[in-house]
Amino acid sequence: MTRRVLRPIVAGAALLTAAALVLTGCSPSSDSGDTQTTLNVGMASEISALIPWQQQGYNFSQNAGFTLFDTLIKFDDEGQAVPVLAESWEISDDQTTTTFTLRDDAVFHDGSPVTAADVAYSIDIRANPELVAKYGSWALFGDAMYGSVEATDDTTVVVTTTSAFRLIDAMRRVMIVPEGSADDPDFGQNPIGSGPFKFVSFDPGVKLTVEAFDDYWGGKPAIQTLSFSTIADIGAQSSALRSGDIDALYDISSAAFSQVSGIDGLQEIQTGTYFSWWMTQFGTGITSTPEGRAALRYLFDKDQMNASAYGGEGTATWNPFDETPVGIGQEVEAEYDPAKAKELLEAAGFGGATLSILALEGYEDSERMGQLLEQAAIEAGLTVDFRVLSVADYLATTYSDPTWDGIVYGAGTLPFPFYDAFDYMILGNPDMASLIAQMRGASDADLDSLITEAQEIMVDDTLVLPAFVAPVRTLLPENLTGVEATTFGDVRWGDASFQ
Repeated sequence: MTRRVLRPIVAGAALLTAAALVLTGCSPSSDSGDTQTTLNVGMASEISALIPWQQQGYNFSQNAGFTLFDTLIKFDDEGQAVPVLAESWEISDDQTTTTFTLRDDAVFHDGSPVTAADVAYSIDIRANPELVAKYGSWALFGDAMYGSVEATDDTTVVVTTTSAFRLIDAMRRVMIVPEGSADDPDFGQNPIGSGPFKFVSFDPGVKLTVEAFDDYWGGKPAIQTLSFSTIADIGAQSSALRSGDIDALYDISSAAFSQVSGIDGLQEIQTGTYFSWWMTQFGTGITSTPEGRAALRYLFDKDQMNASAYGGEGTATWNPFDETPVGIGQEVEAEYDPAKAKELLEAAGFGGATLSILALEGYEDSERMGQLLEQAAIEAGLTVDFRVLSVADYLATTYSDPTWDGIVYGAGTLPFPFYDAFDYMILGNPDMASLIAQMRGASDADLDSLITEAQEIMVDDTLVLPAFVAPVRTLLPENLTGVEATTFGDVRWGDASFQ
C-alpha cells in the first residue's frame, strides 16, 4: 500500500509569508514601456561557489541557488510540500520507498530535456556513500541508510532507503543538474541548471549575475538580469541602497535593521527567522539534574537581554517551537529573580557551585547576553567561568566532549523540517536522541505526536533555557512583487516583477 500525494501545478504561482502577502500582484510584461527589468540584490554574506551538490552557505542553498537550479519540490510557509519538477510522488507505508513522477516539459539551459536519469543522478550524488565521498557531496543521510536511486523510465525516479526515512523533508535543497555534471571540471565556472535564470558571470565572494531563461517551463521571468552583490558592512549597505547601487538588501538581522530602515521607496518582508538559545550540556554539575536546570531559569533577565542583544525586537520564549506551526504553547512560570535562583540551587545541593557559560566569538548577541547571565549567576552565589570561544574551540568543548557541563549559546536560522531544531538544541539527553531518530522515519500521523512529546520533555526537564526569536528581513523596492519567502529562510525570485 502506498500513499499518493498529488497537487496541481500552477505555473508561476507564488507562496508568500504573511509578511509578504502585499507582494502579490499581476506581473507586467518585461517589454512594457519603461518597466524596470534589472534587479541588484545586496547581501552581507558571500557566495563562494556554485556547486549545488556540495554544502554551501544558506545565501546560496536557500536563495541564489534557486535562480539557477530547480528542485523537485519546495515547501510553503506551513511546511507543506509543493511540486516543482515533480508533478507528484508516492511514499510507501514503511517510509522506505519514494517514487517521483516528473513533469515532461522542463529543459536545461543548454536546451536538453530534464529526464529521470538527470534527477536520479542529482539525488544519487547526494545519497550514494561512494559518490558522496568521491565528490565531497552534502549527504542526504547516513551511509547505512542508502538503498538505491533508479530512473525506471523517462519521467519516474524511485528512491529506496534501508530503513524508514522522511525523504521528502530532505529534498528541498536537492538541486537538479544534468547527468555527469560532477565530472565536469568547468561546471563551477559555467553551471547548467533548469531554473528560471541562467548563468552569466560569477566573481566568487563578490558578485553573481544571472539572466532570464527564455524556455523556463514556468514562463520566462519578468526580471531580465538579476545580480547578488556582497557588501559586508552595514554602513556600506545603507549607502549602496541610498545611492541606488543596489536595489534590494537580503538577510538583515534585527540588530542591524535600524541602520537601513526608513529609506524611501523600499518595503520590507521577512525572509527567515533567526533564533538563539541557551542550552544545557549534562555533566556532573548544576545542569545534571532537572532541579538544578530549573533553578537556572531565574537567572535570565529576558527583557534586558532582548534590549541589549536584539534592540527589543526579539521574542523571548522557553520553547522556540511556539514560533512555528508545531508549537504546543506550554506555559513556564519563571521570571528573573537571582534570589529565587539562589534559594532553589541551595535546595538542590548546588549552593556556591561553579557554573560554566560559553558564548561564541563573532556573535555579539551571545557575548552581551552572556555578560548579563554572568552577573546574575554571581548575584545568586555561584562561581562563574564565562568564556567566549572560537567556533573550533566551541565545538571541541561542547559537541565533541560529552563530559563538559554548563550552559552553551547556540544560534541559527529556524531550520526546516522543524524537528531538525531538536538536534541543534539538545546536548547529551538520550531520551531526546531516541525521539529525534524516530522523527526522521515517522509517518505524518506519528510525527506530530513525537514532536509534541519532545517539546514536553524539553520544557518539563528544562533541556533548553530561554530562546530568542527575531525576524530576518529583506528590503525590496516598493514596486517589486512576486518574491517568494518562507519564515525558515527559502527565497525564490523567479516570479519577481516590477509594477
